[in-house]
Amino acid sequence: VSQTTGICESPRAAIVVNVNAGPAITLQPVDINTCATTATFTATATGTNLTYQWFLSTDGGATYTAMTGQTSSTLVLTGLTTAQTNNKYRLVVSSASCSAVTSNAVSVKVGTNPVVVLTAAPVVAFNPYTNGGLFTTVSPVGNYTYLWKRNNNTISNTTTSITRANGLLDDFGSYQVTVTDAATGCFGVSNVVSVSDIPSTNEQLFASPNPTNGMVRISYYSNTTAPQARTVTIYDEKGARLMSKNLTFVGRYGSVDIDLSRQIAGTYIFILRDASGQELAAQKVIKY
Repeated sequence: VSQTTGICESPRAAIVVNVNAGPAITLQPVDINTCATTATFTATATGTNLTYQWFLSTDGGATYTAMTGQTSSTLVLTGLTTAQTNNKYRLVVSSASCSAVTSNAVSVKVGTNPVVVLTAAPVVAFNPYTNGGLFTTVSPVGNYTYLWKRNNNTISNTTTSITRANGLLDDFGSYQVTVTDAATGCFGVSNVVSVSDIPSTNEQLFASPNPTNGMVRISYYSNTTAPQARTVTIYDEKGARLMSKNLTFVGRYGSVDIDLSRQIAGTYIFILRDASGQELAAQKVIKY
Protein backbone atom coordinates (compact mmCIF):
# COMPACT_ATOMS: atom_id res chain seq x y z
CA VAL A 1 0.00 0.00 0.00
CA SER A 2 1.50 3.37 -0.99
CA GLN A 3 0.47 7.03 -0.94
CA THR A 4 -0.74 8.70 -4.10
CA THR A 5 1.67 11.49 -3.38
CA GLY A 6 4.96 11.04 -1.80
CA ILE A 7 7.25 8.11 -1.61
CA CYS A 8 6.01 6.32 1.51
CA GLU A 9 5.04 2.66 1.11
CA SER A 10 3.85 0.06 3.59
CA PRO A 11 5.63 -3.26 4.13
CA ARG A 12 4.62 -5.91 1.62
CA ALA A 13 2.46 -8.87 2.67
CA ALA A 14 1.99 -12.18 0.79
CA ILE A 15 -1.58 -13.18 -0.04
CA VAL A 16 -2.21 -16.92 -0.51
CA VAL A 17 -4.93 -17.82 -3.04
CA ASN A 18 -6.25 -21.40 -2.92
CA VAL A 19 -7.99 -22.48 -6.13
CA ASN A 20 -10.22 -25.47 -5.43
CA ALA A 21 -10.79 -27.99 -8.17
CA GLY A 22 -14.52 -28.43 -8.74
CA PRO A 23 -15.92 -31.97 -8.26
CA ALA A 24 -16.30 -34.20 -11.29
CA ILE A 25 -17.65 -37.76 -11.45
CA THR A 26 -15.32 -39.83 -13.60
CA LEU A 27 -17.00 -43.20 -13.04
CA GLN A 28 -20.77 -43.33 -12.77
CA PRO A 29 -22.59 -45.99 -10.73
CA VAL A 30 -24.52 -48.50 -12.87
CA ASP A 31 -27.76 -50.44 -12.49
CA ILE A 32 -27.50 -53.84 -10.82
CA ASN A 33 -29.40 -57.07 -11.45
CA THR A 34 -29.01 -59.45 -8.55
CA CYS A 35 -30.48 -62.61 -7.12
CA ALA A 36 -28.84 -61.97 -3.75
CA THR A 37 -29.95 -59.80 -0.85
CA THR A 38 -26.94 -57.45 -1.15
CA ALA A 39 -25.72 -55.01 -3.80
CA THR A 40 -22.92 -52.45 -4.02
CA PHE A 41 -22.88 -49.20 -6.01
CA THR A 42 -19.53 -47.53 -6.63
CA ALA A 43 -18.63 -44.13 -8.10
CA THR A 44 -15.31 -42.35 -8.66
CA ALA A 45 -14.88 -38.57 -8.49
CA THR A 46 -12.10 -36.00 -8.66
CA GLY A 47 -11.85 -32.63 -6.93
CA THR A 48 -10.54 -30.88 -3.82
CA ASN A 49 -11.67 -31.95 -0.34
CA LEU A 50 -14.48 -34.12 -1.64
CA THR A 51 -17.50 -35.06 0.41
CA TYR A 52 -20.10 -37.65 -0.54
CA GLN A 53 -23.77 -38.17 0.20
CA TRP A 54 -26.04 -40.88 -1.19
CA PHE A 55 -29.74 -40.18 -1.68
CA LEU A 56 -32.70 -42.55 -1.96
CA SER A 57 -35.94 -42.20 -3.90
CA THR A 58 -38.83 -44.52 -3.19
CA ASP A 59 -41.20 -42.86 -5.67
CA GLY A 60 -39.39 -43.59 -8.90
CA GLY A 61 -37.11 -40.55 -8.81
CA ALA A 62 -39.63 -37.80 -8.08
CA THR A 63 -38.10 -36.97 -4.69
CA TYR A 64 -34.87 -37.95 -2.93
CA THR A 65 -33.92 -38.19 0.73
CA ALA A 66 -30.41 -38.27 2.16
CA MET A 67 -29.45 -41.72 3.42
CA THR A 68 -28.16 -41.70 6.98
CA GLY A 69 -24.50 -42.68 7.28
CA GLN A 70 -24.00 -43.20 3.54
CA THR A 71 -21.17 -40.67 3.04
CA SER A 72 -18.57 -42.53 0.97
CA SER A 73 -18.16 -43.15 -2.72
CA THR A 74 -19.52 -46.68 -2.22
CA LEU A 75 -23.06 -47.61 -1.24
CA VAL A 76 -23.63 -51.11 0.17
CA LEU A 77 -27.24 -52.27 0.36
CA THR A 78 -28.27 -55.25 2.46
CA GLY A 79 -31.50 -57.06 3.14
CA LEU A 80 -32.79 -56.45 -0.38
CA THR A 81 -36.20 -57.75 -1.45
CA THR A 82 -38.16 -57.67 -4.68
CA ALA A 83 -40.21 -54.81 -3.19
CA GLN A 84 -37.17 -52.52 -3.53
CA THR A 85 -36.78 -53.06 -7.27
CA ASN A 86 -38.26 -49.62 -8.12
CA ASN A 87 -36.07 -47.67 -5.66
CA LYS A 88 -33.54 -45.25 -7.17
CA TYR A 89 -30.20 -44.13 -5.76
CA ARG A 90 -27.85 -41.26 -6.63
CA LEU A 91 -24.68 -39.74 -5.23
CA VAL A 92 -24.04 -36.02 -4.63
CA VAL A 93 -20.35 -35.06 -4.60
CA SER A 94 -19.24 -31.72 -3.13
CA SER A 95 -15.83 -29.97 -3.12
CA ALA A 96 -15.28 -27.07 -0.68
CA SER A 97 -17.25 -24.04 -1.90
CA CYS A 98 -17.58 -25.29 -5.47
CA SER A 99 -20.92 -26.37 -6.92
CA ALA A 100 -21.84 -29.96 -6.16
CA VAL A 101 -22.39 -32.57 -8.88
CA THR A 102 -24.93 -35.41 -8.92
CA SER A 103 -24.43 -38.87 -10.35
CA ASN A 104 -26.78 -40.79 -12.59
CA ALA A 105 -29.76 -42.33 -10.84
CA VAL A 106 -29.42 -46.11 -10.55
CA SER A 107 -31.55 -48.98 -9.31
CA VAL A 108 -31.31 -52.60 -8.18
CA LYS A 109 -33.43 -55.17 -9.96
CA VAL A 110 -33.90 -57.84 -7.33
CA GLY A 111 -34.75 -61.30 -8.62
CA THR A 112 -35.76 -64.44 -6.79
CA ASN A 113 -33.91 -67.73 -6.99
CA PRO A 114 -36.53 -70.31 -7.98
CA VAL A 115 -37.17 -73.32 -5.79
CA VAL A 116 -37.00 -76.56 -7.78
CA VAL A 117 -38.32 -79.94 -6.65
CA LEU A 118 -37.54 -82.99 -8.80
CA THR A 119 -39.78 -86.05 -8.46
CA ALA A 120 -39.83 -89.49 -10.04
CA ALA A 121 -43.38 -90.68 -10.62
CA PRO A 122 -45.06 -93.03 -10.19
CA VAL A 123 -41.95 -95.08 -9.28
CA VAL A 124 -38.17 -94.80 -9.29
CA ALA A 125 -37.52 -98.24 -10.81
CA PHE A 126 -38.54 -98.78 -14.41
CA ASN A 127 -38.91 -101.43 -17.08
CA PRO A 128 -40.33 -101.13 -20.63
CA TYR A 129 -43.86 -101.64 -19.35
CA THR A 130 -43.62 -98.81 -16.83
CA ASN A 131 -45.06 -95.42 -17.67
CA GLY A 132 -43.68 -92.47 -15.79
CA GLY A 133 -40.65 -90.25 -15.58
CA LEU A 134 -38.95 -87.35 -13.84
CA PHE A 135 -40.94 -84.16 -13.32
CA THR A 136 -40.03 -80.68 -12.06
CA THR A 137 -42.08 -78.38 -9.86
CA VAL A 138 -40.80 -74.78 -9.88
CA SER A 139 -41.89 -71.81 -7.79
CA PRO A 140 -42.58 -69.02 -8.36
CA VAL A 141 -44.14 -69.43 -11.79
CA GLY A 142 -41.95 -67.89 -14.50
CA ASN A 143 -40.17 -68.24 -17.81
CA TYR A 144 -37.36 -70.70 -17.13
CA THR A 145 -34.70 -72.66 -18.95
CA TYR A 146 -33.73 -76.17 -17.87
CA LEU A 147 -30.29 -77.78 -17.69
CA TRP A 148 -30.38 -81.49 -16.88
CA LYS A 149 -27.53 -83.63 -15.62
CA ARG A 150 -27.26 -87.37 -15.17
CA ASN A 151 -24.42 -88.59 -12.97
CA ASN A 152 -23.06 -84.99 -13.08
CA ASN A 153 -22.90 -85.02 -16.90
CA THR A 154 -25.03 -82.62 -18.94
CA ILE A 155 -27.62 -84.32 -21.14
CA SER A 156 -29.50 -82.99 -24.14
CA ASN A 157 -32.95 -82.68 -22.56
CA THR A 158 -34.05 -79.04 -22.02
CA THR A 159 -37.72 -79.54 -21.15
CA THR A 160 -39.53 -79.56 -17.84
CA SER A 161 -39.46 -83.35 -17.55
CA ILE A 162 -37.86 -86.57 -18.74
CA THR A 163 -40.25 -89.33 -19.67
CA ARG A 164 -40.26 -92.65 -21.44
CA ALA A 165 -40.49 -90.79 -24.76
CA ASN A 166 -37.11 -89.09 -24.41
CA GLY A 167 -34.92 -91.90 -23.22
CA LEU A 168 -35.36 -92.24 -19.47
CA LEU A 169 -35.56 -96.02 -19.52
CA ASP A 170 -32.14 -96.52 -21.07
CA ASP A 171 -30.44 -94.01 -18.80
CA PHE A 172 -30.48 -95.09 -15.19
CA GLY A 173 -28.55 -93.02 -12.69
CA SER A 174 -28.73 -89.86 -10.56
CA TYR A 175 -30.57 -86.90 -12.05
CA GLN A 176 -30.50 -83.22 -11.14
CA VAL A 177 -31.81 -80.14 -12.95
CA THR A 178 -30.82 -76.46 -12.79
CA VAL A 179 -33.66 -74.04 -13.54
CA THR A 180 -32.75 -70.48 -14.61
CA ASP A 181 -35.05 -67.44 -14.84
CA ALA A 182 -34.69 -66.20 -18.43
CA ALA A 183 -35.30 -62.56 -17.37
CA THR A 184 -33.12 -62.21 -14.26
CA GLY A 185 -30.60 -65.04 -14.51
CA CYS A 186 -31.59 -66.21 -11.03
CA PHE A 187 -31.41 -69.98 -10.74
CA GLY A 188 -32.23 -72.88 -8.49
CA VAL A 189 -30.82 -76.40 -8.32
CA SER A 190 -33.11 -79.32 -7.64
CA ASN A 191 -32.68 -82.24 -5.33
CA VAL A 192 -31.03 -85.39 -6.72
CA VAL A 193 -33.29 -88.26 -7.81
CA SER A 194 -31.87 -91.68 -8.62
CA VAL A 195 -33.62 -93.85 -11.21
CA SER A 196 -32.86 -97.56 -11.42
CA ASP A 197 -33.94 -100.70 -13.16
CA ILE A 198 -36.13 -103.40 -11.69
CA PRO A 199 -33.70 -106.22 -10.80
CA SER A 200 -36.26 -108.93 -11.42
CA THR A 201 -36.44 -107.92 -15.10
CA ASN A 202 -32.83 -108.92 -15.77
CA GLU A 203 -32.52 -111.07 -18.90
CA GLN A 204 -36.22 -110.77 -19.71
CA LEU A 205 -37.81 -110.10 -23.08
CA PHE A 206 -40.61 -107.51 -23.26
CA ALA A 207 -43.11 -106.87 -26.07
CA SER A 208 -45.25 -103.76 -26.47
CA PRO A 209 -47.99 -103.27 -27.38
CA ASN A 210 -49.21 -106.72 -26.56
CA PRO A 211 -51.74 -107.60 -27.98
CA THR A 212 -50.82 -105.84 -31.23
CA ASN A 213 -52.46 -105.33 -34.61
CA GLY A 214 -49.13 -105.30 -36.46
CA MET A 215 -46.00 -103.55 -35.24
CA VAL A 216 -44.56 -104.73 -31.94
CA ARG A 217 -41.50 -103.42 -30.13
CA ILE A 218 -39.45 -106.00 -28.31
CA SER A 219 -37.09 -104.92 -25.55
CA TYR A 220 -34.46 -106.95 -23.81
CA TYR A 221 -32.94 -105.98 -20.52
CA SER A 222 -29.20 -106.35 -20.06
CA ASN A 223 -27.01 -105.03 -17.28
CA THR A 224 -24.55 -103.66 -19.82
CA THR A 225 -24.90 -100.68 -22.15
CA ALA A 226 -22.61 -102.20 -24.81
CA PRO A 227 -24.29 -103.19 -28.12
CA GLN A 228 -25.55 -106.77 -28.00
CA ALA A 229 -25.82 -108.97 -31.13
CA ARG A 230 -28.94 -111.11 -30.87
CA THR A 231 -31.24 -113.26 -32.99
CA VAL A 232 -35.00 -113.38 -32.58
CA THR A 233 -36.98 -116.30 -34.01
CA ILE A 234 -40.75 -116.16 -34.24
CA TYR A 235 -42.96 -119.25 -34.09
CA ASP A 236 -46.71 -119.59 -34.42
CA GLU A 237 -48.79 -121.28 -31.76
CA LYS A 238 -48.35 -124.66 -33.48
CA GLY A 239 -44.57 -124.37 -33.30
CA ALA A 240 -43.99 -123.58 -36.97
CA ARG A 241 -41.10 -121.22 -37.53
CA LEU A 242 -42.19 -118.04 -39.32
CA MET A 243 -39.09 -115.86 -39.43
CA SER A 244 -35.70 -115.21 -37.88
CA LYS A 245 -33.96 -111.85 -37.68
CA ASN A 246 -30.49 -110.78 -36.60
CA LEU A 247 -30.72 -107.79 -34.27
CA THR A 248 -28.49 -105.49 -32.28
CA PHE A 249 -29.73 -104.22 -28.94
CA VAL A 250 -28.22 -100.99 -27.62
CA GLY A 251 -28.66 -99.83 -24.03
CA ARG A 252 -29.92 -101.64 -20.97
CA TYR A 253 -33.39 -101.80 -22.45
CA GLY A 254 -32.38 -102.16 -26.07
CA SER A 255 -35.40 -102.19 -28.36
CA VAL A 256 -36.21 -103.17 -31.94
CA ASP A 257 -39.47 -103.21 -33.92
CA ILE A 258 -40.96 -106.34 -35.50
CA ASP A 259 -43.75 -106.12 -38.09
CA LEU A 260 -46.50 -108.74 -37.68
CA SER A 261 -49.00 -106.95 -39.91
CA ARG A 262 -48.86 -109.70 -42.57
CA GLN A 263 -49.46 -112.46 -40.06
CA ILE A 264 -52.91 -113.80 -39.22
CA ALA A 265 -54.45 -113.29 -35.83
CA GLY A 266 -53.15 -115.64 -33.19
CA THR A 267 -50.47 -116.25 -30.59
CA TYR A 268 -46.80 -116.03 -31.53
CA ILE A 269 -43.72 -117.08 -29.58
CA PHE A 270 -40.62 -114.88 -29.73
CA ILE A 271 -37.37 -116.66 -28.85
CA LEU A 272 -34.28 -114.51 -28.30
CA ARG A 273 -30.82 -116.08 -28.67
CA ASP A 274 -27.28 -114.80 -28.34
CA ALA A 275 -24.60 -114.99 -31.03
CA SER A 276 -23.80 -118.60 -30.12
CA GLY A 277 -27.43 -119.67 -30.48
CA GLN A 278 -28.11 -120.05 -26.75
CA GLU A 279 -31.67 -119.16 -25.79
CA LEU A 280 -31.84 -116.09 -23.58
CA ALA A 281 -35.51 -115.28 -23.22
CA ALA A 282 -38.97 -115.92 -24.65
CA GLN A 283 -42.21 -113.96 -24.88
CA LYS A 284 -45.73 -114.63 -26.14
CA VAL A 285 -47.26 -111.97 -28.40
CA ILE A 286 -50.91 -111.91 -29.39
CA LYS A 287 -51.79 -110.64 -32.88
CA TYR A 288 -55.42 -109.56 -33.42
